[in-house]
Amino acid sequence: DTEDLPLAIMEDAKSGKSEWTPDGITTNEAITGMKGVLLYSYDPQATIQLLTESFGYTKVAEEDQIVRLATSAAVGGVIDVHLHPEKRGVGGYGTVHHVAFRTKKKEQAKWLPIIAENHLPSSEILDREYFTSVYFREKGGILFEIATDEPGFMTDETFAELGTSLKLPEWLEKHRQQITDVLPEL
Repeated sequence: DTEDLPLAIMEDAKSGKSEWTPDGITTNEAITGMKGVLLYSYDPQATIQLLTESFGYTKVAEEDQIVRLATSAAVGGVIDVHLHPEKRGVGGYGTVHHVAFRTKKKEQAKWLPIIAENHLPSSEILDREYFTSVYFREKGGILFEIATDEPGFMTDETFAELGTSLKLPEWLEKHRQQITDVLPEL
């Protein structure tokens, strides 16, 4: 991308079709989700253990110092963990801040005791206006989020209006000018 974050766009038979059709992008060309992520953990074995023992991922491959974990989920069903990364993650522009896992709102609270059993500090369930979130940092230093879809992004605009203006949750409105000042022109 424009900030040198390495991204790979891939297509597979499991991907869904997008219902969103902005100008010039067909349903066959639309990006419908994230297949997976590559993690650079400070403690790769602890990260792998958490994901396999508590999150239901299974080790499916290991090649070139990367362990591939997978679930049956079509979106986000692949997590690669680098066993010996030369570089470690550093926060700032051009980086990924956290990795989010999707859950139903009625199931979100069940994750709090699982996180606690793994001796990981976490937030409570936080209301983010468009969804609710639980944040925790795993032993490899990666910030994870468990987020809901509900109530969704159409709480303050229609489907046709989605993405046409910058909507901020109430708790970020006081930072609107600071946020808009750093956004690139589209």
